Amino acid sequence: MNNQSYVISSLAGNMAVQISNLNIQLAQEQAKNKELTDRNENLQKTIEELRKEAKKNESSGHNPANK
Repeated sequence: MNNQSYVISSLAGNMAVQISNLNIQLAQEQAKNKELTDRNENLQKTIEELRKEAKKNESSGHNPANK
């Protein structure tokens, strides 16, 4: 293998390693993003449930905030 082929082969190998590492990082970030998205959706549901309950309590005259 001549010098130019060796350099090209080395560069290609380095790029493959970098791409692999970036793919790993991407997968980790996507997993974090999914976890945060799931937590956000759960919090949104909780907020909606609390709003409904507060509205129900207001309409029945049982609003602890007015005490």
